[in-house]
Amino acid sequence: MASIFPISSARLTLMKAFPLLRRPPGAKVTATETVTIFLLIVAVVVVAAYYRAVLFIVVPVILVAVFRFGIAGAVVGLLVTAVVGIVFIINGIGSPVILQASLAERITALLIFLAATALWSFPVAAALAERDRLMTELDAAKARLEAENEKKSQMVVGLHHRLVNAEEKERLRLSHELHDQTGQALAAALLELGRIEKQVGETERDRLHRVHEQVDRIAQAVHRISWELRPAAIHELGLATALANYASEWSAQFRIPVDFHWDSDKLDGLSEDIRMTLYRVVGEALTNVCKHARGATAVSIVISCEPSLLRLSVTDDGCGFDPKLTTETAAKSMGNGLGLVGMRERLALVGGEIEIESSPGSGTTLFARIPAGSAAT
Repeated sequence: MASIFPISSARLTLMKAFPLLRRPPGAKVTATETVTIFLLIVAVVVVAAYYRAVLFIVVPVILVAVFRFGIAGAVVGLLVTAVVGIVFIINGIGSPVILQASLAERITALLIFLAATALWSFPVAAALAERDRLMTELDAAKARLEAENEKKSQMVVGLHHRLVNAEEKERLRLSHELHDQTGQALAAALLELGRIEKQVGETERDRLHRVHEQVDRIAQAVHRISWELRPAAIHELGLATALANYASEWSAQFRIPVDFHWDSDKLDGLSEDIRMTLYRVVGEALTNVCKHARGATAVSIVISCEPSLLRLSVTDDGCGFDPKLTTETAAKSMGNGLGLVGMRERLALVGGEIEIESSPGSGTTLFARIPAGSAAT
């Protein structure tokens, strides 16, 4: 419901001028606080009614009551002032401010004082009530937004997780198709070429032999692609062995020595998501080395399991890059495949994080960390 008294800038300034006196929105008023302020009002009003020359001391007390209790504080403060003041005036208690004034004139002066006090106390109380209402609505809106953001964040993480799972399933399907269909077709073609070689002359046999070698290379490439899409060795031999084999094959292919170390036999106790994430991150890191680490002569891969953290580091001694580059430029420097962004997203799904350290001419190191709680099966 809208307030009777609109909130002006002067009232807001007054509200800000007494931050310690304001009661926080929604805060409960204790009985002790209520009794204390009530007794303070009564005591100050009695003193002011007896020594009417200092009647103005009622104003700050009513102000305190307004800030602590709102409109109720203003009403009680004015009511106590009116009752005590009228009783003292009627009974002739205290020293009057206007010596020659009649009883009616003194009561009229008191009413004028009360009316003047009401003119500022009620608007201030209304402004405070409006402020409390707005703050309550803002807090409720903030809570709703935070809940919605949390829900959306969980939905995004869940969607990303499903997309990664769908990607792995599609990789598995393509891997099977390449192995079962394309691989078998190429194997059959190699057998047929072998039989044909025995039935032709020397000249045609040399040509068929070259064709046989080309088809054999294609078959090996298809087998390698099928294995990279979904390495069965992770499930059959374990993560450490699969990574060691991958590093060995990568080293033989690109003629760059790879030193692979792991200090724990608990790698195969990790969840499937963790193992596949580590495998993909290592694979992408090695891909980035061969694409962008010009002049690299050695690569080191280290996996360590601590009580509270799983660590992965991939280091090369290549050309490196400037870490002060923008995120977009650095991401391009790290490759266009899964890339830095993709690795960070994959690690985020298992609660991990990634960090890159590099400098021109000093190589690059990729650090990945996964909390032990996320790494557990």
